[in-house]
Amino acid sequence: MKTLELRVPPVVQFLIAATGMWLTSTLTPQLEFFLPARSVISGIIVILALIPAGAGILAFKQAHTSTNPVNPDAATSVVTTGIYAFTRNPMYLGLALLLLSNAIMLSHALAFVFVPAFMLYITHYQIKPEERVLTQKFGEAYQTYQKNVRRWL
Repeated sequence: MKTLELRVPPVVQFLIAATGMWLTSTLTPQLEFFLPARSVISGIIVILALIPAGAGILAFKQAHTSTNPVNPDAATSVVTTGIYAFTRNPMYLGLALLLLSNAIMLSHALAFVFVPAFMLYITHYQIKPEERVLTQKFGEAYQTYQKNVRRWL
């Protein structure tokens, strides 16, 4: 279904997943469980989420390249330093961690399903299409980067 590729901005995908988590937890309260210190754990994960996401945005700004995820062709360079030496998608990693934090706060069994679902969706409809565009645009430089740095972690 190529029609969804690069069409739904990642922040919207995140909001859809977060809303799904909330609706699921509201409609099936019997699947809620007790998680001691869930607020503390969730807060720590929020902080951990902001680190790669913020570092990714900052690195793109410093490289004067586009942060627009629905138009990867606007990229002017391949950023491979800083957080990008560890993960090719720190901003998406940050969103996934925010969803994990949300699932922990909700303490609902089905809420956790939305985290890998988000990661699968964003990988298929956002990351892989971005990678095709960047490979066409930057060729061997981007392919070498792909070989040396993992997509997520």
